[in-house]
Amino acid sequence: MNRICHQEISQARSLTLMGLGLGLLGLVAAGCPATTGSNGPGGRHRARPGGSGPDHRTGPRPIRDAMFASGVRSLVRKPSPDFESARAAFQKVLAKRPNHLAALLNIAYCSLHLGQLRKARESYAKAVSMNPKHRGARFGLVDVLMRSGQAQQAQTLLDAHLAGHPRDLMALGLAAAAHLARGQRGKALTKVQTALAIDRKDVLAHLNFGRLYLAKGDSRTALMIFSRGLRLAPKSAALYFGRGQAYMTTKEMGRAVMDFERAAKLAPNHTATRLNLGKVYVDNLDYKGALGHFERVLQIWPRHRAGLLGKARALFGLRKFKAALAGYKKVIKFHGSLSGALYQVAKIYQDHLDKPRQALPYFQKFVGSSKGLSKKDPVFATIRMLKATSQPRSPKKPPPRRGDSPRRRGGGG
Repeated sequence: MNRICHQEISQARSLTLMGLGLGLLGLVAAGCPATTGSNGPGGRHRARPGGSGPDHRTGPRPIRDAMFASGVRSLVRKPSPDFESARAAFQKVLAKRPNHLAALLNIAYCSLHLGQLRKARESYAKAVSMNPKHRGARFGLVDVLMRSGQAQQAQTLLDAHLAGHPRDLMALGLAAAAHLARGQRGKALTKVQTALAIDRKDVLAHLNFGRLYLAKGDSRTALMIFSRGLRLAPKSAALYFGRGQAYMTTKEMGRAVMDFERAAKLAPNHTATRLNLGKVYVDNLDYKGALGHFERVLQIWPRHRAGLLGKARALFGLRKFKAALAGYKKVIKFHGSLSGALYQVAKIYQDHLDKPRQALPYFQKFVGSSKGLSKKDPVFATIRMLKATSQPRSPKKPPPRRGDSPRRRGGGG
């Protein structure tokens, strides 16, 4: 296996809400479909499914909707949510009550976790049109736009929000992240400085400040910034994660892993931390340890490309070849003909399951999906060999019996 795609098991430097260590787009409970209070998806605390937080006491009474409750149960299922069933339930709620904002936001949330960014964007955009002041809906749309590589559109939304809420630390942090994604370091720095002037302990400001210096290639300054942030917020998983990334750039892997482990302990569902730890464990041949981290990612994001690739790679390292094969096929099912996954499927069929006929089409698809592949690449020789050995043999005719005439052997009457 000489084409292991380690680059696919990325360091996950995503500048999204989740990549920033801010799992804010959580389940919206029934009863406050248009709330902008602390329990909304963009507030400080997530709403408890079916619970009654401050918004329920001051806002409308909870809606007793059996289908909505069914969706909630699917989303809080252990060990991992059933996003497909939850979305189907919320869609039924929305079919009966088109203005049910909580159901719409949960549909967007489920679509996001299923990797269906277009559907998630459409749902969040509809939610914003229904209630332009809903902070969670607006930030949800920003998150999807960032994940889709549309940082400029995200920036436009954030600028509109900041025009009316110039001291919103979350919006300032997301705006800084959007500027960083577009390479606008000066503008990102301005947002960071504004946030720190409002609250010198702001975690997101320190995180973006450190990442700004990482983008400049100044890892030592980034380490100082992350460490200062941790002195002010010693239980911040996001800052431990950021400092771990900085340690990785300075090749201090031991310290990086320690910080990633601390981040995972503080925030067990922090996806980027799990992906980094999984990659480090794979690189150090601790496939069992890596498998646990990748599986945790897939509990939260069941179609996450790097998570699926990492799990398949770990299973291969554990010599569980059939399970690894199924894992790589799942990558292809959800993410198309990725050359690395195609190659691994072909090699497992050829080298470990002794099924050359099944290997051949995957090698051919690999060649078709690989741009700039040299004609001298060994894969072409492999394909020629498999074609030669995989040709179906023509059945041998039985020898004629003594006394049989050609007419009788031909089956004539």
